[in-house]
Amino acid sequence: MACTLNAYQSDAATRGYCGKLAGTYNSTAVLPVSTLSDDGTTASADANIGIYIRDYDAGDIATLQIDGVCDFAVAGGVIAPGVLCTCSAAGKVVAAASGDRAFLRMLSGKSSTGATADGAECRVLILPTPIDIA
Repeated sequence: MACTLNAYQSDAATRGYCGKLAGTYNSTAVLPVSTLSDDGTTASADANIGIYIRDYDAGDIATLQIDGVCDFAVAGGVIAPGVLCTCSAAGKVVAAASGDRAFLRMLSGKSSTGATADGAECRVLILPTPIDIA
């Protein structure tokens, strides 16, 4: 069974997109604040942590899957199986490059061929610890 985290959502988020902790705390909801991931680089120091399990509006209590295999992540393009991944500026899963902080590993696309494509669902492993790509 996958582990999840509940957080106060600061903006709209879509099922299967990457989420991050905003570094703040909502005292009314008594929860950390989450927001749609928009930067996978190490320079941003963003705390990309997982994948949204459904669509959310600002002010909702959002649930993110933060470990294990996620079968509904949304790819940002073609990604080969086994590749370390991070998030795009739009919050989709993309291959990590030099200077990125990977927190996912691509397992496969969900098509009959196992391919990924922009906007298609894919299977990823959420890593227990992020990896900085040199």
